[in-house]
Amino acid sequence: MDLSVYGRKPGPQRPGVAATDRDALDRTKASAGLTASALALLAKLRQPLRLCVLAEYTHVLNRMAELWGDAHVLSRYFDDLLLDTRGGRQGFRPEVIAEIIRVQNYYQARVKPLQPQTDVWSTTHWR
Repeated sequence: MDLSVYGRKPGPQRPGVAATDRDALDRTKASAGLTASALALLAKLRQPLRLCVLAEYTHVLNRMAELWGDAHVLSRYFDDLLLDTRGGRQGFRPEVIAEIIRVQNYYQARVKPLQPQTDVWSTTHWR
């Protein structure tokens, strides 16, 4: 069951433009500020993760594409996106948060899984 449109108000209907054409036009407008690497990343992730609204946040996608090769820095960036550490911020809409979490889970599970931290006590030699 697809709940991606839950709570969204339908936009104004354009006469003579089919829904799929409207979606293509909206994606084109949203991707106008994306870098080449962000466009490639979006094309790679759009189908398996069903990304729809994340393309509206070009600065977020551009930064993700920039950090995609560094698992630790990208992990911190995901945390910064999802947690308000500065206070008083509006935050993302729930559907955007859901897409960021899907990208985060995909990255950590399939692209570059983080290695578990070594436990200090497991390496200590007892006398």
